[in-house]
Amino acid sequence: MLVNASVMGDLSGKPVDKRNNRRHMRRLASVLPQLMEEFHASRDSKEVLDCADAVLAYYEKTVFLWPSLRNVRCRTSECLRAGVCEGIVST
Repeated sequence: MLVNASVMGDLSGKPVDKRNNRRHMRRLASVLPQLMEEFHASRDSKEVLDCADAVLAYYEKTVFLWPSLRNVRCRTSECLRAGVCEGIVST
């Protein structure tokens, strides 16, 4: 089961929906086409979206909002092949 990390907390402790962040959405839109093409036969599109969202949120949190989209795409592919994304968000 993949973990959706789109809902995270801000400094005040209130949940922040990362999908509402325009920058996050543009980056997500950049990586999704190749991922959807690669996994359209083996994974549900919501699962691909959730995993890419979780990986992107992880990189944005740890790399000061400037993740390499190539790294995001590669790590999402690895997670989807393995069938789990929880390791990326629990580290």
